[in-house]
Amino acid sequence: MEDKFKTDKPLYDHSISYDTSKLPQELKDYIEKLEEYDKEGNWFDYDIVFDQFEIILKGYIRHKIITDYDFNILLRKYGWYV
Repeated sequence: MEDKFKTDKPLYDHSISYDTSKLPQELKDYIEKLEEYDKEGNWFDYDIVFDQFEIILKGYIRHKIITDYDFNILLRKYGWYV
């Protein structure tokens, strides 16, 4: 039986390079999960985690924990790419 929540397409833009080393650990943890789900092709769980990631990013940008550049590049990189 085919898993309707799996895809063989990339879930984010792998062509965008970004150094995550200076990000808060919480964002690194979300990115790790997103990359894991991408490897699995699990778009359903990716979508759930991305929604949470986007909310956290908005809070961090609002409180000046990350820069405008960080915010924009992370949304472009990990936003839906399929």
